[in-house]
Amino acid sequence: MIKLQGKRNSAIVFADKLDKSTKTQICELLREEAYADSKIRIMPDTHSGKNVAVGTTMTVNNRISPSLVGVDIGCGMEVVFLKEQELDLEKLDGAIRALVPAGTKIHDYPVTSFDFDTLHCKDNVNLERALRSIGTLGGGNHFIELDRTEAGELVLVIHSGSRQLGSDIASYYQDQAYRYQCKKQRKRARQSYYDDADAAGFIRKKSSQGAVNVKRETAVLEGSLLDEYLHDLDTVVSFADLNRRTIAKLICDHMGLTVADRFACIHNYIDTEYMILRKGAISARLGERVVIPLNMRDGALLGVGKGNPEWNFSAPHGAGRACTRTEAKYAFTVEEFRREMEGIYTTTATEGSLDECPMAYKSPSRIFEFIGETVSDYELIKPIYNFKSC
Repeated sequence: MIKLQGKRNSAIVFADKLDKSTKTQICELLREEAYADSKIRIMPDTHSGKNVAVGTTMTVNNRISPSLVGVDIGCGMEVVFLKEQELDLEKLDGAIRALVPAGTKIHDYPVTSFDFDTLHCKDNVNLERALRSIGTLGGGNHFIELDRTEAGELVLVIHSGSRQLGSDIASYYQDQAYRYQCKKQRKRARQSYYDDADAAGFIRKKSSQGAVNVKRETAVLEGSLLDEYLHDLDTVVSFADLNRRTIAKLICDHMGLTVADRFACIHNYIDTEYMILRKGAISARLGERVVIPLNMRDGALLGVGKGNPEWNFSAPHGAGRACTRTEAKYAFTVEEFRREMEGIYTTTATEGSLDECPMAYKSPSRIFEFIGETVSDYELIKPIYNFKSC
């Protein structure tokens, strides 16, 4: 465990090592006045991200920057327990390729419906594209996997998010936060005669003179704007959940599979019931089922939350990256990748997914060392099939 003290707050990192870039991002968060009263806890799988360290959990009071949640709002996992004991993996692979668009691809037509009417910012996002994105995987670390439990059960695991909709809404509200803070700075500078159109230019001028300092990437929402963001964020979380459940339904219906049980975990969101932000972390309240994916080779952990308040009732969302995507492309070869995946059916261990190879992730042992404080009754489920966008 590492304790970091910043200018306005402190954080506890549940890890024994912390690289320089990740530490810098955490310390930058601890400098922000908006989060001086937040309880900040960093998960064991932490690594540097865009604007904030992945693995960050924090209590939210009356201000937040949308950049802390990021663009893939509601990214998470769908876990489906199947009654079948065996599957034709080649047929499964063909079904996924035929039914589930991956990467930047979307469906040619909607495969289900979603109510966007309650979105405050619906006029600022591409709703037609969003609707055709339901039932699509996306790229990066998103995947579809078939695992086997210690008891021999088959488990379909799907990792995906809110696709372009989450990105559009995150960008919209970050712009709103920036404009709002610019207006506040303008008023403080007693420049009320500037109209809204000149606000950004005025702030840039004053910033160059050292009079004010508004950064778009860290600008915060508050008041009614925060309320609207939280409402729309909840809507997008529901959209992302439907996306994953639709992927599962498309596969199960086509393959004639019977669902015995299911549950879900969310990674990037604000828990608006308890006001806890989780960026690359999951809820682990008492008795709550959790899944922690490790990598393409080692599978995932299934467990039950302990409800530990010291951990912000949270758990890690994975093993965490050991190197950047660019570093992985240079450090490893496709041949090494395929050797690591021996015994697991996959047609996507290719150059295009090399940055997602098992070696690009931290050893699962680093997670096992810490999660006993927040997760109990965990078991490792092992992959027999894996699909990544490539």
